[in-house]
Amino acid sequence: MTTDKWPGVDIRHAEEICVNELGTFCVFKNERVSELIKSGNPEPWVRDAIIKAADKAKTAIDLGACFGYHTITMSRAFGKVIAYEPTREIRRFLKTNIELNGRTNITVRSCAIGDSRKIMYSPICNVYADERKNLGASTMKDHDLLRYSDTITGFRRTIVLPLDAEWIKQGRPQIGFIKIDIEGMEVEAITGAAQMIESERPPIAAEVASLNVNRFIRILEGHGYAGERIKGANFLFTQRKNNANKT
Repeated sequence: MTTDKWPGVDIRHAEEICVNELGTFCVFKNERVSELIKSGNPEPWVRDAIIKAADKAKTAIDLGACFGYHTITMSRAFGKVIAYEPTREIRRFLKTNIELNGRTNITVRSCAIGDSRKIMYSPICNVYADERKNLGASTMKDHDLLRYSDTITGFRRTIVLPLDAEWIKQGRPQIGFIKIDIEGMEVEAITGAAQMIESERPPIAAEVASLNVNRFIRILEGHGYAGERIKGANFLFTQRKNNANKT
C-alpha cells in the first residue's frame, strides 16, 4: 500500500504513521520504541549530543539503528550516516522510515558489529506478535535457538564484522559521532573499533549493560575519553580536553 502523501513508499506493514518534529515514521501500537518516537523527543540526551557534534564534513555511525529515529537526526547533522541494523524485520522499517523522510545520505548495513569477523545469530522477529513489548531489545546469540518466545520465532545466521574493517572499507572517512545501542555487544564493538576511535576521537553516546560498564569505561579511558552517566545505562563519552586536539 502506498499513499498520495508518500508516493512510491511501501507502508503496508505499518500499524500507524507518526509525524512530528523528528520526522515521519512507521510505528506500532503499544510498543516501547514506537511510543518513544510518538513522544517526539526520545532519548533527548542522544539527540542533544548529535546536534552539538554536527559537522557536514563528517560521517556519523549508528550502531543498533532500530527504526531510525536517531539515524534521521544524524542525517540532518552530518554529511553521511552509516546505520547498522542486523535484524531483518526491523531493518525493513528502518529503510521505510529513511524513505519517508527523503534522506539520501544514509547507508544501511545488515551486518552486526563486534570485535572480529565471525558468525552469530540475529532474531527472526515477529513484529505483529501479541506479546510484543520492545522491538528494540533484539539480542544477538552465539548459538542458534529453535524458539525463544512468541516475538522471537527463531534466529538466522548473521555476519559480524569489526568496525575498523568497515571504516577502512569505506575509505577511512572522518567520523564525527558514534551512537551505540546493541544490547550487550558494546564492549566487543569498541574493541573492534580501536583504530578508528584512536584516529577520529568522536563523541560516543552508548547504552551500556550493567555487567559491561567498568570494562567499557576502561577501554575508552585508554583512548583518552572521559565518560558521563546521563541516565540509567546511558553514557556520553568525549575526549578529555588535553587529548581532544591530538592527531
